[in-house]
Amino acid sequence: MDAFRRMSKKYIAYYVVGSLALAAVLGEAYIAVMILVFKGELSVSDLSTEFGKRRISTIFAEKLKRKRNGQIEG
Repeated sequence: MDAFRRMSKKYIAYYVVGSLALAAVLGEAYIAVMILVFKGELSVSDLSTEFGKRRISTIFAEKLKRKRNGQIEG
């Protein structure tokens, strides 16, 4: 907690906004993966394989890139 007291309010706001943006991206990636599982394009057992991990990583990177660029999905 002392670290927060030493930080200016501006940097605390950046930290909070950054944390919320990351949480939003993780949530969107999770939903995208669950949709793939629901559609049968990815199985639950695939999630622990190298293929599944790469697919999740790609989805996460795509969502993160969209958030950084300010793009909104429709």
